Amino acid sequence: MTDVFISYSRRDKEFALILQNALKAQNRETWVDWKDIPLTADWWAEIEAGIEATNTFVFVISPDSIASKVCNQEIEHAVKNNKRLVPIVRREVFDMEQVNPALAKHNWLFFREQDDFDIVFAQLIKAIDTNLEYVRGHTRLLIRALEWENKGRNDSFLLRGTDLDAAEQWLVSSAAQQPQPTQQQKNYISKSREAEAANQRLMKAGQQARQMVRIGFGVLGLTLVSAAIAGIWANKTIQEAQEGTKLEREGVAAIQQFEVQSIEALLTAMSAGQGLQPLVKDGRPLEQYPAVSPILALQTILDGIQERTQLTGHQGQVRNASFSPDSKLIVTASDDKTARVWDTTGKLLAQLKGHQGVVYNASFSPDSKLIVTASDDKTARVWDTTGKLLAQLKGHQGVVYNASFSPDSKLIVTASSDKTVRVWDTTGKLLAQLKGHQGVVYNASFSPDSKLIVTASDDKTARVWPVESLDRQLARGCAWLHDYLITHPQDLENLSVCQNQPILMAAAPFLIRQGEEQAREGDAQEAVVATFRKALKWNPSLKFDPEAKAKPLVEAANQVNKGEDLAKVGNIDGAVTAFQTALQQDPSFEFELKAKAFSVLVDKGSKLIEERKFKEAVAAYTKAQQFAPNGEIDAYSWRKLCRQGSLRGYAKDVLSACEKAVVLAPNDGDARDSRGLARALTGNTKGAIEDFQGFIAQTDDKEIKSQRESWVKVLSAGKNPFTQQEINRLIKEG
Repeated sequence: MTDVFISYSRRDKEFALILQNALKAQNRETWVDWKDIPLTADWWAEIEAGIEATNTFVFVISPDSIASKVCNQEIEHAVKNNKRLVPIVRREVFDMEQVNPALAKHNWLFFREQDDFDIVFAQLIKAIDTNLEYVRGHTRLLIRALEWENKGRNDSFLLRGTDLDAAEQWLVSSAAQQPQPTQQQKNYISKSREAEAANQRLMKAGQQARQMVRIGFGVLGLTLVSAAIAGIWANKTIQEAQEGTKLEREGVAAIQQFEVQSIEALLTAMSAGQGLQPLVKDGRPLEQYPAVSPILALQTILDGIQERTQLTGHQGQVRNASFSPDSKLIVTASDDKTARVWDTTGKLLAQLKGHQGVVYNASFSPDSKLIVTASDDKTARVWDTTGKLLAQLKGHQGVVYNASFSPDSKLIVTASSDKTVRVWDTTGKLLAQLKGHQGVVYNASFSPDSKLIVTASDDKTARVWPVESLDRQLARGCAWLHDYLITHPQDLENLSVCQNQPILMAAAPFLIRQGEEQAREGDAQEAVVATFRKALKWNPSLKFDPEAKAKPLVEAANQVNKGEDLAKVGNIDGAVTAFQTALQQDPSFEFELKAKAFSVLVDKGSKLIEERKFKEAVAAYTKAQQFAPNGEIDAYSWRKLCRQGSLRGYAKDVLSACEKAVVLAPNDGDARDSRGLARALTGNTKGAIEDFQGFIAQTDDKEIKSQRESWVKVLSAGKNPFTQQEINRLIKEG
C-alpha cells in the first residue's frame, strides 16, 4: 500500500520526479511509472494494481496529460475504485471540454512555473493527510475485496473475527466520509458477515458431531454418540431419535471415509443427507436438528472434491463474462484486447481478435447466434460464435463501454464516453444517434418489447428514448410534412408513402396551380394537360376540361415569350402589345404581365433620356405607371429626367417628372433643386425661389449654397439668372 500514485504525461516527467522527491522527503511512499515502454497487458495490470493499492491518486494536469489515452484510463480506473483524487495543474492552455469530467469535480492545486512550489506543496500534503486513517482503511479493504474477487470469491479470503468487526465499523463511519466505499467493498464486507454467521451457527450445531469424529473408529465411540443423541432428543419420538442416531453415525463414517475414498464417501454423505431432509422440514433451527454430521460431511466432502471450472487463457484482466441465453456458451471480455467463447466445461471454442484496445463488454444476442463486443478503441464489433467478424460499428468518438442486442436480435445499442448512444443494425449500419447526456454514458439497454432504450450516465441522470421502426418513422415524417405536401404537390408525388385520398384531394388545387405555372414557364401544352389530368385523378370532384383550360394558358405564355423577345430588340410597343394580348388570354397572369410591361417601359424611358428624347421619356414613364401605378420608378429616375430635360430646353415637358421626384422624396434637396430649375425656366419664379431656398437649407456645400443664394437674389429682383452660359456650365457639371 502506498500513500500517493502520481499520474502524469511523459512530457511532465521532470516535474513528476521533483514531486516524488518532495513527497519522499515528507516520508510519503509514492507509486510512479517511470517505464517508457509500449502498453502491454502485464504493464497495464501493474498500473491498475498500483492505483488500487494507493491512498491518494494525484493527477498532473497539462495539455499532454489531458489528451493522453493512458492518463485518462488511469483516471477512470481510479474513479472506478472510488480513489481520493487530487488534480494538480502543471501546464495550462488546454481545451476544458477535453478534461475528464472526474477531474472537474475536485478543487485543483496549481503547480505552474509561476506558482510558489513550497506553499502549494504544503496544501497538497494537507489534502493527502486529511482523514488519513479512514482513507487507509478504504485502500486496505479495497485490496482485500479485489483479491477475493480475483480468487473466484473463495471464502478463505473473506474477513473474520476482529478484522470483520473493524471493517463493519469503517463501513458505518463512511456515510459522511470521502471517498465513498465501492460496491465491491460493500459486497465483500456483507459476504464476510454472512459467511461468519453461517460458520458460527454451524460450529455451534456441529460441536457434538466433531467430537464424535475425534473419538475414532471404535464401537465404543459410536455407542457413546448414539447415547448422547438419544439423551438430547429424549423428548422426541423414539423413532426420530433412532433415525437421528443412525444418520449421525452415517455422517461420521462419511467424514472418516473421505480420507481414502472420496466418491464412496460422498455417496454415504448424500444418503445421510437425504435421510435427514424429511426430518427437518418443520423449519426448526440448525441446533435442534436430530443429526448434524450429515451436513458437516456434505460440506467437508463437497468443498474438498468440488472441481471448480476455470476459464483460463486471457492475458489481461477479464472485464465481463456472460452466458448465452440457451445456457450452452460463455463469452468473456478482457484487457488483452480479445473476447473468448467457451463451453460450460471451460473448453475454449473461439477467440474474437481484432480490437485495438481493452474489451469492456461482450454479450450474446437473444437467439444465441451472435456476439457483440465493446472496446476503448471507439468501436463495437459483431461476431458469430465461431469467432468470425461480421461487422464493425464505427462512429463513436470515445470509449465504447457497453453494447447490447435488442430482444429480437435485430438491433444493437452502444454507450460511449463521447456522451452519445447509438443504434445500429447487425450489419453495422448506423440507424440513430441519441444525444442529450452531458457526461460519459456507461450503459444502454432495450426494453423487453424493443420499443424503448434506457441509458445511464455520469451526468447523474438516466434517460428513456423511443425506438421506432422505419414504418413508424416514415409515418411521423408524413404527419410532420402534411401541410407542406399539400401546397407542394411535386414533393407529394415523389413520396408515395405519404399519399392517401384526403391529402391527394387537398393537394389537387395546388397541382392545378402547378400546371398553370408550367404553362407560364413555357412547358408544352401536353405537359400542362397531363398535370391537369393528374389533379382530376387526385380529386375527381373537380369540374374542368384539362385541354380547354391548358390551351389559353399556353397561348398566353407564348405571347409573353414573344413580348420579351420584342423587348430585347427594342420593339417596346410590340412587346407591350404582346403582353396585353397575353393578359386577355390569361387574366390570372395580370400581375406578372403588368410587371413585365412596366419593366420594359421603364427601360425604354431610361434609354430615351440617354438619347435626349425627354418628351418621349416622360411618355414612356407615364405609360409604365399605367401598367403598374405603384411601380418602382424611383425619385432619382424622375429627378434625372427633370434636370436633364430642363437644361436642354424641355423644362415644360418634364415639369411633371419634377413634381413626381419631389413627391417621392420630399426631403431630397436635389429633387427640390431640379424642380426649382424647371420652375425658373417655365416662369414660376416664386416656386423656383421656394425650391432653391429649400435646397440651401439642406446643403452643407458652401460654394453650391452661395451659388443658389445668388440665383435667389437675381430671381427676387425679377430677372432670370439662367443665361445660356449658366445653363452650359450646369450641363458640363452634369
